[in-house]
Amino acid sequence: FSVIREDTGTLIRGHGNDIITDFDVTEDVLHVLINNGTSYDPLADVTQTTEGTLLTYADGASVLLLGVDSADLTAANFFVEDMLFASGLF
Repeated sequence: FSVIREDTGTLIRGHGNDIITDFDVTEDVLHVLINNGTSYDPLADVTQTTEGTLLTYADGASVLLLGVDSADLTAANFFVEDMLFASGLF
């Protein structure tokens, strides 16, 4: 599990437990890379915390969207791609 933040053409790659402090639900997209060969719905793994929205994957990796209400996220805020089929990202 890895997350790439697509923000005005800049790619910020992360994995492990990351925090994004300026995610804008009207503009930003999280590019979620998975490596299990199956489909994945990130909205099913979001939890609202007192700090914001926490996306946690099965392997324990996570990203916290600081100050973001999970109810404001839609499928449009995520692009999920399997690393088995991704080209040129790594």
